[in-house]
Amino acid sequence: MSDFFSSQNIIWFKCLSLAHIFIFFLFTLDLISYSVSYSDVVRPYFILICIYFWSIYRPSLLLPVYVFILGILFDFLLNYPIGLHAILFVVVQWIIRDQRLFFLGQPYVIVWMGFALTCFSVMLSEWMFFTILSDNVFDFYGVLYGTLISTLIFPMITLLFNLIYRILPPISQSHFL
Repeated sequence: MSDFFSSQNIIWFKCLSLAHIFIFFLFTLDLISYSVSYSDVVRPYFILICIYFWSIYRPSLLLPVYVFILGILFDFLLNYPIGLHAILFVVVQWIIRDQRLFFLGQPYVIVWMGFALTCFSVMLSEWMFFTILSDNVFDFYGVLYGTLISTLIFPMITLLFNLIYRILPPISQSHFL
């Protein structure tokens, strides 16, 4: 029992908590309404950046169940059909985890372009879902501008994630991951 509360485990827990606190912070940024024109359609996709980055660099940090719950919360809090983003987020995580070794061997620009493609695919899927559901064609510029904003913000967020990644203990030393 005392080995569980060793200083190494406490440091490991603090580092892991820092990563999850930052993920939660970005999740809440997705929920905020911005007082900018077209902010209901054009907004950065912060939680997608989290799922994409950690699926490549530390997939054990975001378990699929956790990503599914984030998607359900996202849908519930933003009044989307329950399960839409849960499915989208889990599919993104599954695909990126499957391509993880490819991304780990690539320069940052390729990872960045991969995120742009992923973000566009998710936003296009949302657009198609709501277009079919409402039987009305929505403005496609929201997909393009939302992808552009998210892609431009991606390097700043991943810079912070890289700092957190560096303080996380190696996977071989962690007891739970």
